[in-house]
Amino acid sequence: MTAKREEKGLNIDNMDLLRIEHVTRTFGGLMALNDISFSIKKGEIVGLIGPNGAGKTTLFNAITGVFPPTSGSIIFSNVAIDRLPAHQITVLGLARTFQNIRLFKELTVLENVMIGRHTRTKSGMFRGMFKTPAERREEADTRARALALLERLGLKKRAQDPAGSLPYGEQRRLEIARALATDPKLLLLDEPAAGMNESETDALHELLQSFKEEGLSMLVVEHDMGFVMRLSDRVVCLNFGAKIAEGRPEEVQSHPLVIEAYLGREEAG
Repeated sequence: MTAKREEKGLNIDNMDLLRIEHVTRTFGGLMALNDISFSIKKGEIVGLIGPNGAGKTTLFNAITGVFPPTSGSIIFSNVAIDRLPAHQITVLGLARTFQNIRLFKELTVLENVMIGRHTRTKSGMFRGMFKTPAERREEADTRARALALLERLGLKKRAQDPAGSLPYGEQRRLEIARALATDPKLLLLDEPAAGMNESETDALHELLQSFKEEGLSMLVVEHDMGFVMRLSDRVVCLNFGAKIAEGRPEEVQSHPLVIEAYLGREEAG
């Protein structure tokens, strides 16, 4: 009885939102991920670093249902998601951006964000075809929410421009806006600062911190070490598909195996 009362008294913010437990992924004879385990709490930003080919994007793909793990489990909001299709994982509250930007470049900036929002709408084919009052209200709400996101990410003035006409840094922000339109609990960002100058990177840092303060959790892959170390509460480092370090940014940055992974044996020694 006492144990149950203590469990009920736990602060939900200290509970794990995502748990990755002994995840392994093989492709034929190649082991892309080898027994990876770590967790992310509500409102926490975790940086995921490692040299090229370390397995970072493969892990993103495993979490989001692109390539399910060969073994191990992935628990999100107390639901096992390692065998769910990608669209069901999105509905549960997990969204991502991509290393290679994947926008609908002929559609407008606003339309790209509205597409992301449609994962939360209820209009079916009948309501969409006949433009029922309920469908019109939902469409107006979707548009308003999309415009609010664009304003927050500094893109509202480009709302009617084709997405493909935006500079690279703005396309990155648009992809983040589209992911945020799904109302995620956890946002996976794959190199969000790539292609941005120093002032854009600083603005992105402030923006992501503001979303964190509102309770959004993030897992961030980034090669800009200054950016990811400043942003993250904890950092996980992968190398050759295995986790070699985890801890506070300053701990991981000075870890001998991390230095070796980035610099090579000769330079590290």
